[in-house]
Amino acid sequence: MYQITDESPKPSPLLLACLVLAGCGVVTGLIMSFFAGLPLAGGALAVLGLGPLFFILDRILMPDLLLGPSIYLFGYHALGYGLGPLGQHYILGTEQYYFEGMLLAQWGAVIGLVAYALVFPVFFRLARSWSAARLKPAAVKGDDYQSWQSFTLFLMAGTAFLLALGTVTGALKRVGGSANDTSLGLLSVLTAFSQIQFIVFFFLGVLAVKRRRPWLVILVLSYCGFFIFYSLQGSRGPILTALLIIGLGVAYAGAPRRKIMLGLFIAFLAFIPLAGIIVLYRSNADYTSLYDQGFAGQVEAFLTASQDFNSSVSTGERNASEEFLIAVTALSVDKVMLLHPDYLPYDGFDKAEAVLFSYIPKFLYPDRPEIGDSNTLAFRYGTGSDDGSTFSYLPTVGEGYRRFGWLGIPLMYALCALVFGVSGGLAWARRQNVAWVALAIFLWTQAPTVWSSTLNLIIYFGIFTVPKYFIFFFLITKLKSGLSLFSRESQAVNRPEFMVTRPHD
Repeated sequence: MYQITDESPKPSPLLLACLVLAGCGVVTGLIMSFFAGLPLAGGALAVLGLGPLFFILDRILMPDLLLGPSIYLFGYHALGYGLGPLGQHYILGTEQYYFEGMLLAQWGAVIGLVAYALVFPVFFRLARSWSAARLKPAAVKGDDYQSWQSFTLFLMAGTAFLLALGTVTGALKRVGGSANDTSLGLLSVLTAFSQIQFIVFFFLGVLAVKRRRPWLVILVLSYCGFFIFYSLQGSRGPILTALLIIGLGVAYAGAPRRKIMLGLFIAFLAFIPLAGIIVLYRSNADYTSLYDQGFAGQVEAFLTASQDFNSSVSTGERNASEEFLIAVTALSVDKVMLLHPDYLPYDGFDKAEAVLFSYIPKFLYPDRPEIGDSNTLAFRYGTGSDDGSTFSYLPTVGEGYRRFGWLGIPLMYALCALVFGVSGGLAWARRQNVAWVALAIFLWTQAPTVWSSTLNLIIYFGIFTVPKYFIFFFLITKLKSGLSLFSRESQAVNRPEFMVTRPHD
C-alpha cells in the first residue's frame, strides 16, 4: 500500500543553486540581447535558464511525481520561446514569425514564468496546509489498491464510452475536418469529461507495477489501442500525453525513475518523425479521401502517408525537424507584441463578462457569449480560422499583453498560479483518497494550459472545470462504495442461516 508523506527533501542549497542559475541565465541573456548582438539567443537562454527553478519547485512541493506540473508547463515555454525560435533561425535559416515580435515575446515569457514561480508555491502551501489540518489522524494512510482497481475500471468504461460515441457520430473526426452536423449537446457530452481518457493511464501505470498481471497486459493493450485510434484520427498530442502519464503512474508506484526517464526520452525522439507523418496524413487530400472508407481505408491512408513521408525525408524534400520546430514555436504572440499599442489599443477587460455564463451549457443557450476564445483571438492575429476548421491558440504572454501591456503578463501568470496553486494544494494534501489523486493528475494534464490561457478560460477553469471534475470523481467513489455494499448485502442474504454472523448477546 502506498504511504502518504508530506516530508519533502531539504531543498535550501539546491533551491539557492537554482535561483543562482536562473539569475545568471537572465543576466547573460540580457547581455547577449543588448550588448553582444545575439538578441534571439539571449532571450532563449533567459527562458531556458529558468528550467532548474521549475524543476526544484516540483521536487519540493510534489516529490512523489516523476515530473510535476511546473516542469511540464515550463517545457512548453522552453519549446515555444526557446528551442523552436532558435531552431528556425539557426537550423532552418528562416523564421515563421516576426523576429522583433518574438524577441519581445521571449522576455514577456521570462516575466510571466518568474511571476508564476513566485506565486504558485505560496498558494499551493497555503491550500495544502489548510486542507491537511482538517484531515482526521486516521486518514493519512494511502488508499488501498482494491479501491484503485474498481475506480480504474469505472474510468476505463467512461473512456470507452466517450471514444465510441465520438467515433460513431464523427464528432472526434480530425482528418478532413470535424462533422458539420454534430449537435452542441453531443459535443458538450464528449468534451465535458474528455480528460478521463488520460487520467486512466496514470492508474493503469500504478496498478501495472503494484498488481502486475493482468493490469500490465491491460495497460499495454489499452495504450496500443489508444495509439492506433488517435493516429488514425490525425491527432498527435494525446499519444504523447498518455505516454507521459503512464510514466507518472509507474514512477508513483515505485519503479526506477532513471529507467522511466530514459524510456520517455527515447519515445520523445521517436515522436518527432511520427508527428510529421500525422501532419502529412491529415492535411493531404490523397489520404483524407480514404478516411470515410472505414478502418481499412484509414490504415491504408496512414501507411501510405508514412511511406511517402519517409521517402521525402530520405530524398531531402521534407525535413522532420523542420515541421517539429515550426509546430512547437509560439504562434500569434509575435504579432500581438508588435500591434499593441501602436496599431491596436489595449483591450482591457473586453468581453470578460462572458465568464458570467460559465454555468449555462452552450446547448441550452446557443447564443451564449463564447468563453473559449483562444482560437477566435488567434485568428484575429493571423493564425487559426474563424470557423474552427484549423484550431489555434493565443499564448498567455500575448493575452496578458493585449489586455494591459507589460503589466498584464505577470498578472495573467499570477492568476494562473493562484488557480493551479489552490486546487493543486487541496488535492495533494488529500491524495490518500482516490478521488483526490485523480484530481491531482487532472490538474497535471491541464498545467500546460498556462502556456495558452486567456483571462476568460483560466477563470472558467477555476470556477467550473475543476469543481466539475472533482464532483465527477467523488461520485464515482460513492457509486463504487454503493455497489460494494450492495454486493456484500446480497452475499449475506444468500448465505445459509448458520453462516450469518450474529453479534454476541
